Amino acid sequence: MPFVPNFLPSKNGLHFNNYFPQVPDITINVAGSVVAIGGADNGLCGGMVYTVRDFFAAGLPIPPTTQAPTSGPLFDYIVARLFDSFNLFVLVGAPQPLDGPMTYLYLMQPTLPDHETLFSQWGLAPHGRAWVMINSEWPKIKGDIDNGLLSPLALITIKTFDPTQLGENHQVLVYGYDLKGSLLTLHVYDPNFHDDDTVRLSLNLANPQQTTDVFYSQTVDGDGKIWCFFRSVYSPVPPPTALAGAAPPSPQAPTPTIPSPLTGDGTDIVIASVIMNGASAPNRVALRLTAASNITWWKAANLAGQEAWTQDQTKQGTIEVAISDVIAAPVLTLKKAKWFGAHTSVQLVVLQNPSLFGGCLIDLVWTKDR
Repeated sequence: MPFVPNFLPSKNGLHFNNYFPQVPDITINVAGSVVAIGGADNGLCGGMVYTVRDFFAAGLPIPPTTQAPTSGPLFDYIVARLFDSFNLFVLVGAPQPLDGPMTYLYLMQPTLPDHETLFSQWGLAPHGRAWVMINSEWPKIKGDIDNGLLSPLALITIKTFDPTQLGENHQVLVYGYDLKGSLLTLHVYDPNFHDDDTVRLSLNLANPQQTTDVFYSQTVDGDGKIWCFFRSVYSPVPPPTALAGAAPPSPQAPTPTIPSPLTGDGTDIVIASVIMNGASAPNRVALRLTAASNITWWKAANLAGQEAWTQDQTKQGTIEVAISDVIAAPVLTLKKAKWFGAHTSVQLVVLQNPSLFGGCLIDLVWTKDR
């Protein structure tokens, strides 16, 4: 489960949504047609994605403002990066490379198949959208993340020949992925949903020859679904240091806590602590259970349906679960073998502020039993 170290949308993304009601449409000329690529209705998603990428690459804190600007240096910077985000190339699927917004228009064509055809397999016709996503774009995204780089991603959300609908498409920023067999899940910063660490895009990589559905945890404009995606060709621009800001001030940053000691059924002593950055990724929570040398009967701790357990010579067990599952069910359950070896729940602990546990290790040491 590779992730870009130290990046989370809630920490490193812009802290406002992609909505600029007081801003007129920003337009470009595409083959003689004036096309809106940003403004009140379509937002400035590409500029926001590139801005976040710039600030993170430069090691600068993101501006702390929580209100979308409508003028000034930050607004001007986002708009400039919006234009840069349309300086794109597609190197597959088309007879020749296409630059600028033509990349979008090419993949928006209703006549472009979602799957492979006999002629595309022979190299006599363009590849379908599934082939583009799986065989061309996914390896580029994977290469970025594996090398610790954020990966800008353009989402095709409408099929049309009308170039004025270009702004119905969307741009996001990939910061991690899960690959289980052929099921791929991308973790993304979406400018439409600020400070949200739970946005996901998923698809099955098994068959690029066939139409492949893309599932998204949030809503998109256009046709209401993602038809295709491609990785942007990103070039960094150092942001002005004057725009950088510290995190929003807080009298005391909240930290995850857990009661200690836990007492099980009243005869146990379990020392509990929380270790920051002890999980494998910011969107994971680790749970480790250790039994003292004198404890041999089965003991377990359950979190989000997963159990870490000890018994006899097995003195330690560790699991990891998704932070989203912990937020959905923020209960830690202690279990032990009792009469006739029956596995019995002996204490339930409700985790306060469960979202704070992302990236943490909950460490339990069972030191006394009866």
